[in-house]
Amino acid sequence: MDDNFQALLDLAGVNAVMIFDDAGRLVSQRGKAIYDRPLCEQVSAILTRAVDSIALQHPGWESAAAQYADG
Repeated sequence: MDDNFQALLDLAGVNAVMIFDDAGRLVSQRGKAIYDRPLCEQVSAILTRAVDSIALQHPGWESAAAQYADG
């Protein structure tokens, strides 16, 4: 998994990589020092709610992409 994380982190603009479960619990993360585990846990819960919202509006969706201007 470390190779996959590193490959993603090598992409321009990617500062952190996270894996979280359906309940929003952080399973694994890697990134720059400012993206520590407590911050990633907070973000994973928010992202889980966003994904749930997309699923309610668009049943049968397969993927979503998000980009933040600040990285």
